[in-house]
Amino acid sequence: MKRTFWLAAGFGLGLYAGERVRRTMVKLTPETLGDRLRAAVADAVEAGRSEMRVRERTLRETFAAPERPPKGRTVA
Repeated sequence: MKRTFWLAAGFGLGLYAGERVRRTMVKLTPETLGDRLRAAVADAVEAGRSEMRVRERTLRETFAAPERPPKGRTVA
């Protein structure tokens, strides 16, 4: 009975470890890694732009500078 238990436990642990290794390898493929890196950079750039807009708005309110339309756009 003990041998059967340990055989089953070892088999189950081996399957679990193999699946974990497989999932890790999929995460580290060049395509997946590139996609994750691209998404992280895009998120960081968007967060930076958002914070830049907030900071510019705060500075304009502080120094009472008039709002300017973005470059390339005309005010109708």
